[in-house]
Amino acid sequence: MTKRRKPVKRTTDASGAKRPTAREVDFVRLIAGYLRFPLPRGIERDLPYVRTFLDTFAYSRTGGITKGDVRRRCTLARALAYEERPIEDYVEKLGVTRAQAELLQTFGRRAIPRHWLRADEDEPASLEPEPVEEAPPEPDIDAMLDALPESPETGGAKRAKSVLAA
Repeated sequence: MTKRRKPVKRTTDASGAKRPTAREVDFVRLIAGYLRFPLPRGIERDLPYVRTFLDTFAYSRTGGITKGDVRRRCTLARALAYEERPIEDYVEKLGVTRAQAELLQTFGRRAIPRHWLRADEDEPASLEPEPVEEAPPEPDIDAMLDALPESPETGGAKRAKSVLAA
């Protein structure tokens, strides 16, 4: 039988809203420092943000989110932010809630390497479509076979045509 945990005792503010525990806030700060993710001001009073952050970036050894999942989410969030994809793509590709997708979008925008952005600035965007080369016309096989010299060994063009026709 597993030991049942005690419920978390949360403090409330003047309006009655619950606050995150000091341990949760410290854990969020630790993870944010590891990810180089600047946190908004006032997370000590924002329980929904802290829970979303932990659900998105904290991994568990006992199941749930693994370290590989966190890495994958961070990598894909950066790529999706660079491509300026909508929130729905984050939800679909990463399998997260909308609140988590918004957090990942913010993370992805801040995690885009600067040299990626500079590379885009060097190449001016062109509104003109690139010209498409026309395909060369198909060769006339019959004319090519007629142009073959007659050879006593192979039978010449007549033999080649009969082989192709079969």
